[in-house]
Amino acid sequence: MNSWTVRTRTRFVCCYSKIMDENKLLEQKKSLEDKLRKLCPKTESEYKTEVMKLLEEYNAVKDAVQTLIGGLATIENGTVKEIHERLNLHSED
Repeated sequence: MNSWTVRTRTRFVCCYSKIMDENKLLEQKKSLEDKLRKLCPKTESEYKTEVMKLLEEYNAVKDAVQTLIGGLATIENGTVKEIHERLNLHSED
C-alpha cells in the first residue's frame, strides 16, 4: 500500500468511528428521553396547568367554607374569629 492509501483509509476509519460514536450517543439520548417520558409523562406546562386548576378548586372550597363560617357567626351572634377558635382553625388556613 502506498502512503496515500494508508492516509485515506485512516481518515475513513476515523470519520466512520466518529459517526458511530455520534449514532451511539443519539441512541442513548433517545433511550434516556423514553425513560424520562415513562417516569414523568406530563410536560412542565401540563403540570403547571394541573397545579393552577387544583389551586382554583382549593380557593373555591376555602371561600365556600368562609361563607359558611360567616353565616354561622351571624346566626350565633358571634364573630368569625370565635368560630375559627372553636373549630380549631388557624387564621392562615
